[in-house]
Amino acid sequence: MHARRRLLIAAVCLLGALACAPAASADVRQGEQAWEAPEVPSLDGRPPEVERVQSIDTVSVRFDDEAGTLTITTRLYAPEKWGYDLGSVSVHLGVTCDDEPVTAAYSSRIERVWPDDGGPAYDAPSMQASLAIDGYTGQAVGTLGFDGRTFTATYSHEALKGLDLRCVSIRGYEDFYLDGYAPLKLTAAGATRDFKGLLHDEYGQVRNVYAKCANLWTDEDSDTQNAECMAHFRIGRRWHYISTSALVEGENYLITYPAGPYHRSWTRKWRKAGPKCLRNAPFGRLHGTLYSNSFGCDARMASEIYRGLTGWHGTGTGSFLPITRYTCRKRGRTYACRNRVGDAFRWTPAR
Repeated sequence: MHARRRLLIAAVCLLGALACAPAASADVRQGEQAWEAPEVPSLDGRPPEVERVQSIDTVSVRFDDEAGTLTITTRLYAPEKWGYDLGSVSVHLGVTCDDEPVTAAYSSRIERVWPDDGGPAYDAPSMQASLAIDGYTGQAVGTLGFDGRTFTATYSHEALKGLDLRCVSIRGYEDFYLDGYAPLKLTAAGATRDFKGLLHDEYGQVRNVYAKCANLWTDEDSDTQNAECMAHFRIGRRWHYISTSALVEGENYLITYPAGPYHRSWTRKWRKAGPKCLRNAPFGRLHGTLYSNSFGCDARMASEIYRGLTGWHGTGTGSFLPITRYTCRKRGRTYACRNRVGDAFRWTPAR
């Protein structure tokens, strides 16, 4: 069930709260992140830490890749205490949080100024903003403004046009993604919703659909998030069963499915099991008569009926009980067993 092939039969965006994030394209991307104030109690009555060390309250980013403009606003905790004294901030941006080719740096300090005409010295803000991009020498100059509470750094340059910026990092603070560009977190509910959409896209008018994804795991070697998926449905007179895996590769925004899923289809009618199937029982040949209305061989399940139940074997099959668990009733010598999606078998042991 855990297919590893890389050929993909579909790449379907997760529906719902998480939107599909496109590749680099002309759009305006925005994002904002707020952090909790550091709370380090003092034993000697000193002021709160936010009044002793500049601590960022909120950063917001607006990036227009068509215009080549980047705007970053920063608000400190206790802005009335710090005024123009922001200190230095470096914001790193890139497609992922591990590869950030753009660095937007800005600083604001109060410095002592001695006029050239010999007048009295006074304090004045010194504000700077610069932009560095991997692959370019030198730095571009930006602007930095302050409205009494919020600093606004603005950059405009041809080299910013067409860049695919998604992740924002500031040293000492948690990374964040611009809205709609966070890598997809695979969940059972999201994968199931996506899997059902894929079935309709691939097979059209499907009926009597049972579809579910469960048993999530992460493969660190391949850097993928994975879920096992099963589906049981009807198209016209034919029934279908599909087993596959849903996966998200790396910091991606799409759920994909490996090529070559396990797929069986059949018409629902009673078929008598032959000798080859009857020999498939785990404790030797099954002696008696076995009929099934679905695909596969049900000899193993027929040999393991216990207290009115039987079912499939295999790790994770318990997550798909409407398909994998059969309830049985006995009439005379015959056991009639059925799952919730209508697959059934009848087993009559030999005298």
